[in-house]
Amino acid sequence: MSYEIYNIIHLTSIIILFTGMAISFFGLNSKLIKILTGIATLMTLVGGMGLMARLGVSHTEGWPLWIKVKMCIWFIVGIGGAIVSKRFPKYGRPAYFLSVLLFIVAASAATYKF
Repeated sequence: MSYEIYNIIHLTSIIILFTGMAISFFGLNSKLIKILTGIATLMTLVGGMGLMARLGVSHTEGWPLWIKVKMCIWFIVGIGGAIVSKRFPKYGRPAYFLSVLLFIVAASAATYKF
């Protein structure tokens, strides 16, 4: 697939992920929302790996720092979001705003490739 297709998959999955997290954190915590958020997290990873391949980043060599930062952030958002949603729902609002802040850091890392 082309770079553009992977980019659309990646960005659309991020939008769905954050929408699902917002719905989950701010009240409605249904099974469908949890499934949708989990699939979006997986598709974000798939789209990101496809983008890495199209950018020429090899999986056998060490990753650049900006990719390591993004992977760390997405694991925190993906796993942390599920934990907060299930175990600590009263911290949903601060967790959501922290996730948005982490998204800004991840987007900056991808844009400036530091």
